[in-house]
Amino acid sequence: MSIDKQILAPNKVNKVIADRLLKLRKSLGMTQIQVEKAADVKPGTTHRIESGGQSVSIENLIRLCSVYDVHVADIIGVQFAITLNV
Repeated sequence: MSIDKQILAPNKVNKVIADRLLKLRKSLGMTQIQVEKAADVKPGTTHRIESGGQSVSIENLIRLCSVYDVHVADIIGVQFAITLNV
């Protein structure tokens, strides 16, 4: 399977993930503080991820997915999940 390097460019991937996490949080009516407490992440983490100021670590992505009750593949995208064998 061939992968378009432009699709996997770090800034594009971070933006896609940030946008999906933001939409999920808002769809659940949760504040960033509520998410951070539920996910047990440091204060400000959600803001930095959603605003693109910080890439989400795998550990934090798993924690956030648990709070949002979604699979990591739903956040990173099926194509990325298949590529990464997640």
